[in-house]
Amino acid sequence: SAGIFLYFFGNLLTVENFALFNRLSSISESSDPSDASRANQLQSAWSQFLSSPIIGDRFVERVSDFYPHNIILEVLMATGIIGFSVFIVFAFRSVYKSFANLRDKRDNYQLKLSVINLFFLLICLTSGCLWNSVEFWIFSLLVIIQKPLVSGARHAIGIPAGNSSMQPI
Repeated sequence: SAGIFLYFFGNLLTVENFALFNRLSSISESSDPSDASRANQLQSAWSQFLSSPIIGDRFVERVSDFYPHNIILEVLMATGIIGFSVFIVFAFRSVYKSFANLRDKRDNYQLKLSVINLFFLLICLTSGCLWNSVEFWIFSLLVIIQKPLVSGARHAIGIPAGNSSMQPI
């Protein structure tokens, strides 16, 4: 039955049918002024990174005096390779722990926290900025440190680590 499903709905699985892919790939071809502005900001931010790749340049891109709407490009532009290496370790640790929590499925709290974390990370890749993405920083940090905190708090009140209900034993 899975083969029949894929046969009939296979065209829905193509890259061209995903809205995000279409939106990002059509930015340079769009007649919308905001799309052209966004493309210019991204290009300018990349050029700014290339002009100072080791330590970065400014926290806003020079042409529009605004953030580039992509936290990875913003980190490269603002802090260079040095800051990017610190940021990418933090981000990868957050993503790794989120996916580990999604695979584990034992703790409902961890699952919710991980989904929210990945959601805010995806938002920051297309429209976020470093200084105003409070949710990204908070949820990433919570995912990274949540296992010891949750386990310790549950142990203190007598709830086993694998039990997601908050009923004391």
